[in-house]
Amino acid sequence: MRNRQRKTDRGVPRELLELAARDVDKGMSVRGVAKNFSISHVSLRSYIVKRREMKEAGSTQLPNVGYSRHTQVFSKGQERELRDYLLNASAMFYGLTPKQVPDKIVARKGLKQVGAMTSGERGSLVTVVAAVNAQGNMIPPMFIFPRKNFRQHFIQAAPCGSIGAANGSGWMQEKEFVFC
Repeated sequence: MRNRQRKTDRGVPRELLELAARDVDKGMSVRGVAKNFSISHVSLRSYIVKRREMKEAGSTQLPNVGYSRHTQVFSKGQERELRDYLLNASAMFYGLTPKQVPDKIVARKGLKQVGAMTSGERGSLVTVVAAVNAQGNMIPPMFIFPRKNFRQHFIQAAPCGSIGAANGSGWMQEKEFVFC
């Protein structure tokens, strides 16, 4: 097994960069100084630019060097809680509807039975026609049911003044439009 050292974790000490920057200030080339100190010329050049900008701004501090940690959004406890919630939600197929059933079935390794989505949509869709003018005045809605014959009890719990009709396709056609 290899023991590879990550380049991104090494970094260059601030003191070494400051010594190299002073040599560059004395008139030596950036690449030559970087080679003498065995550091990257790009790191040295960016340090020199940051140092110059901070001096122009009136700061007496030296610029930060190396790699900064990523900004942590969640605490460790929040991350653990979010992970548990997502694992639980994925086990219950949360967020999927019968219309969006995935092509592949994904399940936890070693499960003998895999759950399946079933449609909760057992009924049929009803078309609702509503009309409102620019002033906000409106007429009661019209419900069009996908069947041959309309029964008055279909709109028993509908808003006051609602009317209903039946059409084989469930769509509003000329006959229902004139009925309004």
